[in-house]
Amino acid sequence: MDRITSFNDVSSWLEIHKVLWQLSEFRSLGRFHACIDAADTEIEARSYSKQDWFGDFKTLESTSFGLEVGGDVPRWWVFAQEPNVRDLWDDTKRTLPAAQILVRSAERLCREAALTYEHVIRELGELLRRHSREIECLLTYANHLSTKHELAPAILFSYAVWGSTKRSDRSLEKYPEKDETERFRLAGELALGIQRRAGSILFWECFDLLNESEGPISADRLLRIVQMRIRENIIAYFTELRDSLRHIDTLCQEFFQREHIYADDRFVKRLLKKISSQRSAVETDLWDIKEGLQMWSSPPDYRQAAEIRFANASLPSRTNAAVFCSSA
Repeated sequence: MDRITSFNDVSSWLEIHKVLWQLSEFRSLGRFHACIDAADTEIEARSYSKQDWFGDFKTLESTSFGLEVGGDVPRWWVFAQEPNVRDLWDDTKRTLPAAQILVRSAERLCREAALTYEHVIRELGELLRRHSREIECLLTYANHLSTKHELAPAILFSYAVWGSTKRSDRSLEKYPEKDETERFRLAGELALGIQRRAGSILFWECFDLLNESEGPISADRLLRIVQMRIRENIIAYFTELRDSLRHIDTLCQEFFQREHIYADDRFVKRLLKKISSQRSAVETDLWDIKEGLQMWSSPPDYRQAAEIRFANASLPSRTNAAVFCSSA
């Protein structure tokens, strides 16, 4: 068929998707995407409440949970929820190379113009078969997160990395309730970029071209655009996953830097010098100097002795220390 007047003319092309459904790698990718999407959807539901505004219009108000999580779910998880950051970091470092391999392979996909839509789908299937190990690695990572908490997999699908549009295009939230098998199929197609926002890429591109031309369109032109869009989508998907893992890796490093920095004498000396040089230093939740001083936590009978020890350690001479304590 050379000329297309409606989507009905090409809807039969979608039958070739069944080739993907039969692949174990496709099903694993579907389970992976369904896992991270479900966690992200649940976080969104807990973070905002709908408030009446005017008539049927609603506004979204942040809940206390939403204010706690903020706009960076991975940061919230690493610094406030993760029970074993070392374990998370090790898992992330093992999984990151797999995501990078998938990005590079996706970039080599569909470089030559396809003769049929079937050719595009079969090329996607070949990519999945070649990277069975990498896809299982992603699924294992997500499942490990799920065993810690139902919300944990959302760190791979966060606004901080993906933004709003890419997440929305690949969310299962816009689809009606499906049984588990069909849900995993939809999730796999969303991950591969052949499906978005309650419709196939083929449908949306056909719809846009017909509206733009206001008449019949070329089947070859539609195929070229669909092929290009699918390629862009699958590259974007694995790139965002890789960048999510990089973000988690960076946060884990930051966590350990904060944990170990308290034991660095050079840092503490520089911090105290900087604070003492300011006329009015403001304490924060991160730095509270008083909490580290024994004289503030000693029982009343021992407090004076603790104050003297602190003054002797801080002031240049015992004479000055004695003056300090007597004046106090």
